[in-house]
Amino acid sequence: MPDDGFRYELVQGELRRMNPAGNVHGRITVRIPWRLAQHVEENHFGTVYAAETGFRLSSDPNTVRAGRGFRGSRSSSSARGDRRLLA
Repeated sequence: MPDDGFRYELVQGELRRMNPAGNVHGRITVRIPWRLAQHVEENHFGTVYAAETGFRLSSDPNTVRAGRGFRGSRSSSSARGDRRLLA
């Protein structure tokens, strides 16, 4: 992984540099997930994951992308952790 201060995604076996977020994006992306996480927790709906969580979307070649995620409480893998989630 390059040590150049940028974040990267692995898409179909190829590293792709991610663009940094701007001011407005940063303000919006803190408000919505904060409220969503409160609602999900209060109603025992499952788990909300932060942007830093990686999700393995496919393999051979691997595709790992960052993004917000949600796993409903009915999933049997939510209690023990899901191997497709990369921390």
